Amino acid sequence: MTFLTPWKDASDAGFQITQSFLAFGSGGPFGVGLGEGKQKLYFLPEAHTDFVLALVGEELGLIGTATVTLLFCIFCLAGFQIAARARVPFRPLSGHGITLLIGGQALVNAAW
Repeated sequence: MTFLTPWKDASDAGFQITQSFLAFGSGGPFGVGLGEGKQKLYFLPEAHTDFVLALVGEELGLIGTATVTLLFCIFCLAGFQIAARARVPFRPLSGHGITLLIGGQALVNAAW
């Protein structure tokens, strides 16, 4: 339940989530520059997998985060449109499924 109140135990169980908040906050609207983020070096132990959007927020700022989110939305819309135009009965189902798998995983990683 630490994800609900990570600041209560910021040095142990809530460490990674509080560090991701600090990464987002230090990025500001335009970020600190691509490759210049400091949170990935020592403070986010799984920065390359779980909290990659926090690093984008630190290095590219709010604009970079909004761009990544918008690109995933465009990808999902295009995937659903392509799947809906398929003529063979199984292809729309697999197209929607693949699009939902990728879009759902992006949503989960961005939300938590």
